[in-house]
Amino acid sequence: YQGGSVEYFQYPSFGYILGFIPGAWLCGFLVLPGKRRLELFAISAFLGLLVIHLCGIVYLLLYTSITPFFGNVLSDTYLWDAINWYSITPSLAQLALICAVSVVAFIIRLILLY
Repeated sequence: YQGGSVEYFQYPSFGYILGFIPGAWLCGFLVLPGKRRLELFAISAFLGLLVIHLCGIVYLLLYTSITPFFGNVLSDTYLWDAINWYSITPSLAQLALICAVSVVAFIIRLILLY
């Protein structure tokens, strides 16, 4: 993509970008200062990722229902293919990253005494 502009609304992946806002808020809310438990970091990261994917899928649903009105023809399997491409295919790697990021965040919180 060519930088940030209004054109991002035209891309089916834009919902995932929008999902970072509530996903980041949820992660921060769940690991408030004083709560230093590794499983809480992992749950927080997993739920944040889940929110990102839910926002992305909702946007894909809207995208596939609105796009034909603008003259774009989508295949019958476009929605499933997009969900598979953006959510299902990367999920295994993202789950592995959740484990790694949770451990790193937990250690950093211990070091910072925060």
